Amino acid sequence: MLITFNIACSDDLATTDFKFLKSLVGANGGMSTSKFSVELKELNGPSSFISMSSGEKSLILDGFLKDPPNHPNASLSFSSAAQRLNGHVTGIDHVGINVPKSLPEDIWKQATGIMARTVCLYEYPDGVDGYDSSKNLWLFLVQNGLPKFEVVHDGVHDHSVFQIDMKTNLTFDETRVMFPEGFQIEGLETFFWSVPVSTNIHGMRSVRLDLRYRHYDLLTATKQDQERILWETGSFFTNSGTPLLGSARVPIFQ
Repeated sequence: MLITFNIACSDDLATTDFKFLKSLVGANGGMSTSKFSVELKELNGPSSFISMSSGEKSLILDGFLKDPPNHPNASLSFSSAAQRLNGHVTGIDHVGINVPKSLPEDIWKQATGIMARTVCLYEYPDGVDGYDSSKNLWLFLVQNGLPKFEVVHDGVHDHSVFQIDMKTNLTFDETRVMFPEGFQIEGLETFFWSVPVSTNIHGMRSVRLDLRYRHYDLLTATKQDQERILWETGSFFTNSGTPLLGSARVPIFQ
C-alpha cells in the first residue's frame, strides 16, 4: 500500500499560506501516487479536515484539526518562516498532526484502527529518543519502511498542531541563528530544530516546522549517522518499531 500526502483547495478559496504549503509539500515531498492519499481540504468557511483514501474507500479524520481558541502562541508567521527558508529546504521527510487532547476516544480508536488495517502503521520504539509510551503515543504510517505521516496523541494541547518535518542544508548552529524563536524537543535535538509558526489556514492555525540539519553536520557524527541511515533506509521501524495490525493501541485519555 502506497502512502501520499496531498493538499487540495479550490483556487478561489485558497489562502497564500495554503498555496505555499501545497507547493512546498508537492514539490519536495515525493509522495504523489494515486493508491493512497492523506489530504487536507480547506472548506468554504472556518474549517478544514484531513482525509485519507485508499482505492474506493475514504476516511475523514473528523476532530483531528482544531484551532486554538484565540490565537496560536507562535509569534512567527508561516510566510515569514518560508521567506527565511528560501533555498534551504531540500525535501520533506514526513508530515503529521498532534491531535487535540479533547479528541473523543471512540473517534481515535475508529480512525487509527482503520489505518492499522489499511496501511503499515507502526508505533515508535519505546524508550528511544525520549519517547515514553506511558505518557503519549507516536504512530507512523510507513511506506517501504519510510515514514510518511505521523499521528501523535500527547494529551497536552487543547488544539491540534500540524507538523512538517523538513530536510534542509542548514547546520546545527545555522538553524538556531536563523530561527531564535525555535526550541528543541528532548531526545531529538541532535536531529532537528523545531520552529512554531502560525498560518491563516482554518483548522491549521498552529504549525510546527522541524528543520533537519544537513547530514554531515550532526553533533555526534558516528552515532547519529548510523541512526540517520536506519531512518532513511527504512530499517528503523522494521528493526525497532511495533507494528500495529488490525487496531491501534489506545493512549491514556485525560
